[in-house]
Amino acid sequence: MNLPPLLKLAAETVSVRRFLINRFTILIAVVLVASVAAQGYVAANNDGYVTGQVVDGDGDPVANANVTLSPQTIAGVPDPQSTTTDENGAFEFRDQSLLEFTIRAEHEESESETNRYHLYFKGQNKEVNLVIE
Repeated sequence: MNLPPLLKLAAETVSVRRFLINRFTILIAVVLVASVAAQGYVAANNDGYVTGQVVDGDGDPVANANVTLSPQTIAGVPDPQSTTTDENGAFEFRDQSLLEFTIRAEHEESESETNRYHLYFKGQNKEVNLVIE
């Protein structure tokens, strides 16, 4: 069937319009799904735990090591927090709302390097392993 040129142009315009609307609808749907997924990830990982283990150079756990976590902020230097490792060398800091911090471990006359971490969002859980030489 032959359509007059004006109707042919109108039919092409409608199909192009539908294509553009569908493409933008799909894009909006993808962005919404990605946003919901990101929010779900943050909600599942925002307890504010900084956990880890202190080991010696041979990889053996170091019990009773002092671990110091120092928040790094623009508005001054908050007081550092300390804890002691258990018999497996494990430590845990709870309910932390930080974006950047340094952490180090000391035991008797040895200490680990001071490690600096930057998190993606406040309250992100982080596992840190420290080696005392």
